[in-house]
This record gives sequence, structure tokens and C-alpha cells, in this order.
Amino acid sequence: YFFRMNLRLLQSYWLFYLVVKEGSFTKAASVASMCQPPLSMHIKKLEDSLGVKLFERSNKKAVLTKEGRAIFPVVEKFLTKTELFFDQVQANLDGMEKKVTFGSFAWLLQLFIAPMLNELKIADSKKRYDFIEIESIDLVSQLQDFKIDVGYAYAEPFERAGIAAVPIAKIENKVVVPKNHILAEFDSIHLEQLSKLDCICLPSDVSPQLFSFMKQLSAQYHFNIVSRTDIRNFYNQVAFVESQHTFAIVATPACDLISKNLKAIPIVNSPALTLVRMTREDVSQRLRKRLQEREEAHLRKIPGIRTMSGTD
Repeated sequence: YFFRMNLRLLQSYWLFYLVVKEGSFTKAASVASMCQPPLSMHIKKLEDSLGVKLFERSNKKAVLTKEGRAIFPVVEKFLTKTELFFDQVQANLDGMEKKVTFGSFAWLLQLFIAPMLNELKIADSKKRYDFIEIESIDLVSQLQDFKIDVGYAYAEPFERAGIAAVPIAKIENKVVVPKNHILAEFDSIHLEQLSKLDCICLPSDVSPQLFSFMKQLSAQYHFNIVSRTDIRNFYNQVAFVESQHTFAIVATPACDLISKNLKAIPIVNSPALTLVRMTREDVSQRLRKRLQEREEAHLRKIPGIRTMSGTD
């Protein structure tokens, strides 16, 4: 009986999640294709079962109480796993394997991950792959919450509970400037030439490893770090370079994607960042081996990347 009672509350938990995500009871009811009064009754039933208030009622929006904030991460994680369960059931009925989701930053998705996954899909149509853009700082939590299965980011190799980070490549960098910038007359750059100039950089809450790397270069070569919270990816970064008439140090492969109004200049003795693949323990060794083979083949085709063979 207790188990059946808890099952009846699952819809209430899902509606609680919708209200939080949508920011109001009205919007959540619309998404759930129901009227607002029944939705409110579900939330009241959930609050009664828990013995706490989950929302501070407001005419404008639904604001979580302290207790609501405490349970929301647990509810979100459970519903993510539930979605994976239904996805796997349907996959089994269709004769397909479990979907493997990849996550990484914007330019790597476009130049490396998407082409690699297309090749994997062609090789075996029963296997399913997907990818999403994720800020590097969120990769580990997204892996732990089962929102992705494989992630790629700038980082140092590490081992932590349930997750391994394996180095797969070194990525070189170039200086990107507007074509009318004083540095644009050079065909190569020594980092000493950047002294006292402003450098547009992704903030630490997007990519901690990249920000730390840039801070070290800044301290050594005396240029200024300019970091804004609204610069969330490579595309934002180079847009600011163009509009603010300054420079950025950008991964060499990504330079193929910059505006025609910008110039990418090779750096003499270019500093390199380590690219790692992160996976959970439940990702099979067979898939890791297959990825290692495909990764190396694709990365070798991209200028400015040096592969690190035999790391698994």
C-alpha cells in the first residue's frame, strides 16, 4: 500500500518540477495540458504528504521556499533518470541500443564531435548518439546527473567517484584580432608583444581550466584579462574582439570559424591546453575503445591538435 501511495505522488512531483521550471502555476498547467486548479491541488497534496510548504504563493510567479529549494535537485535528478528509463524501454521495443549523449563546448561540437558521431551512426544504425552544448564547468555534474554520458573539456586528468578524465589531445592557440588592429600586420606573434593590451577571455564560471591558463599567461606576459559574465562561448568571445577592437587567444581549430573581419595569427611556440574525455564508470569499455579509435582519426584531421595515443 505504501508503495502504491508513493506512485500516486509521482505526478505531483512532476508538476512540482514543471512549476519550478516554468516559473508559474499558469505556465506549468499549460505545459501539462491541464487547468490550473487541478495542478494546484496536486501541489497541495504533495505539500501535505511532506508536511511542508514548497512555494511562497505570489500573483506574479511561484517562488520556492527553503524546503522547496532543498528537494528540487533530488526531484530533478530522479525525473532525469525516469526519462532515461522510458527512453530505454522504447529503444528496446524498436530494437535500438541505449542513447549515448555527448557534451562539450561550441566549436568542438561543430568541428569534432558532430562529424565523429555521424560516422558512428553510419557504422551501426542500431546505436543512437546525441550531443548538447555544455559549459565546461558543468560537465562533471551533468555526468553525475546522467544528463550526458561522455564529455570533453579542457582539464587535467583526474579520477573521482564514478568518473574518469583521460587526456586525448593537446590543442594549440592563435591570437585573434580585428584586421585593422595594430597586431594584424604580423604573420606570427610572440606573446611578449601582447604586453599591456586587453585580452577577451571566457570567465572562470564557464571554463575554470581555460581561465586559469589565461591568468598564468597574463602574469607571465603582462597583458590584461577582460572577462565578462555574458561571454559564455567562443562565438561570444570573438564577437567582443571585433566590437571592442582588442584581442583573444583562441584555439587554433576554432579560428576556421571566425568572422572575415578578424585575423588569426600563429603564436611562436604556441602554448597548448589539454583536452580530456570524461566518462562515467557505467560507460562500457567497449564504447571507450571505439571512441579512442574514432577520436584519434578525427582529431588528426584538425589543424592545431596533437593527439595523445595510448592513454586509455
